[in-house]
Amino acid sequence: MEDYSSFNCWFMDQEDANKSIYHRVKKQVFSAQTKFQAVEFLICNGLGEVLILDNKIQSAEFDEYIYHEALVHPAMLAHECPQRVLVLGGGEGATIREVLRYSSVSEVTMVDIDGELVELCKKHLNKWHQNSFYDDRCKIIYQDAWDYVKNTQKGFDVIISDISDPIEGGPATTIYTKDFYKIISRILNPGWLFWTAPL
Repeated sequence: MEDYSSFNCWFMDQEDANKSIYHRVKKQVFSAQTKFQAVEFLICNGLGEVLILDNKIQSAEFDEYIYHEALVHPAMLAHECPQRVLVLGGGEGATIREVLRYSSVSEVTMVDIDGELVELCKKHLNKWHQNSFYDDRCKIIYQDAWDYVKNTQKGFDVIISDISDPIEGGPATTIYTKDFYKIISRILNPGWLFWTAPL
């Protein structure tokens, strides 16, 4: 992980082999290596606070609401009465923040493989989660999404996948597969909806 303690530091966000975007770093809030991924939390000019996993920006204070609202609301509004919701991933807590805006929701289960990351987000990303982790309707499970979906006996009205990018060697590589999407259907209630984050 980079050292951003000097005055003139930049974070390079490489979108593909032909395009990189540089962001000036104002402050490094923390840097950590969990069991599953490298975590950086920076404050950058123009973006505000930024969460970075395995050297890829996941969300930024400046515009995270656009991503999370677009991820959650189409599925929630399309369902007649979403009561039981499953969120796969979503470590920052912003996805459950948006789900919990619906008064019909009686239970939201968030399954994230990286408990260390979630605990860091609870501590540092209050602007994202807005204390949604502590809502009585919310249950957090630290488990691989594949294992949870395969083994749970619960049914859900809406399932929202907010899994990080499938970086080679990263924790999400098994999720973006046809086999995973097949087993999703087993735990969807009648009138179900499954919604996933775009790559």
